[in-house]
Amino acid sequence: GYGGDGAGAGGASSASAVGWGGAFGGVEEGSWKCDACMVRNKAADVKCAACETVRPGHEADAAALSGGGSGGASAASRSGI
Repeated sequence: GYGGDGAGAGGASSASAVGWGGAFGGVEEGSWKCDACMVRNKAADVKCAACETVRPGHEADAAALSGGGSGGASAASRSGI
């Protein structure tokens, strides 16, 4: 047997509280999920690491990082496409 469903085994009970999502290393504080592709990004990122969609509310930061040029990707992200 397995010895009683893990009752009293502190490690097992805390792991079950986290759920299967804990297997991916947890969620960084301040991280954000891309609305376009649902990838979890670091708090410091203003663009999605996967699809380069600008983080909502950080359009000005993204423009400054890219040199403020009028690139096609930034224009498309501003229009909400």
